[in-house]
Amino acid sequence: MHGIHDQLFKGLAVAFPGDLVTLLLPEVAARIDLGHLRFESKEFFLDTPTGRRRFPDLVSRARGRSDPDDESVVHVEHFSRYRVACRSRVWDYQRLLGIRYGLPVHTGVVYGRGGPAGLVENVDGELSYGRMISTFHYNSLGLSGASAAEYLARPEPLAWSLAVLMRPEGFGGRGDLAMACLRRIASAGGLDDARRHLLLNFVRTYVKLDERAAREYERLLHEPRNQEIEAMVMTWAEEVEAKGREEGLQKGLETGLKKGLMKGLKKGRLEGMQDLVLHLLRQRFGAPSAKVRRRVGAITSSRELTRLAERLVQVDSPEELGLT
Repeated sequence: MHGIHDQLFKGLAVAFPGDLVTLLLPEVAARIDLGHLRFESKEFFLDTPTGRRRFPDLVSRARGRSDPDDESVVHVEHFSRYRVACRSRVWDYQRLLGIRYGLPVHTGVVYGRGGPAGLVENVDGELSYGRMISTFHYNSLGLSGASAAEYLARPEPLAWSLAVLMRPEGFGGRGDLAMACLRRIASAGGLDDARRHLLLNFVRTYVKLDERAAREYERLLHEPRNQEIEAMVMTWAEEVEAKGREEGLQKGLETGLKKGLMKGLKKGRLEGMQDLVLHLLRQRFGAPSAKVRRRVGAITSSRELTRLAERLVQVDSPEELGLT
């Protein structure tokens, strides 16, 4: 099974910041206001004197649950696979973030392959001349060694998607595990369409990266007992198109004109994509202004809306998207 693709993981982190911190830094999650988290997909530093740029993956200010003035920084790094060099890089980022923000920094690391078997607490130290100069505390989560069954039983929706990368013990194979992940996501209440499809597509993407698991998954998907799952896991774009087709058909029936069908189809697709962009904006930067909502509503190109949604996990402000 391949490791985590950068943009897919960032997309989930932006949509489910509270879930990510709860899974990775549970002690921190219990003390901060999870609803205040707004992950940025990158921060950069210009190291002196070389001028090298550094790009921590996900950074958010945090405030205390009981005391909003008790501020800190939450920092998450993710790597496709574990390497010893990852630890020193994460420590560098943690120290740079501390200098940048002047606040305590809580760091967590996610490894797609290798690393610890599940969640562990780490303490690395800097030793010089027999003296411990400084220590670095962080948590790391090794997905490939974690128990998929354990994470599927958790209440956080993000865990149900990440489980597809975990140990499939207790399942018939990784394809069977993927089916279990899809069932958990598809049947859960309280998820809006945009976030549900982010989770579903993450599972579908990763099971198809493993050739053997993909064959097993396709076989299971076409079994009679799984037909309802096949219907539920349409991609977001397919569902939007279906919504547009349904609205267009209704419009056509009402007016008796073929023009109504085509207009309704186009309107449903565009409105659905506009809703997704506004949802992602809200997750990243808080409620969008009336001006931003008008600008998104004025975009009538599906391709432009798709590019805008992809760029949302790469920028640090709505201004960079040209929406303000």
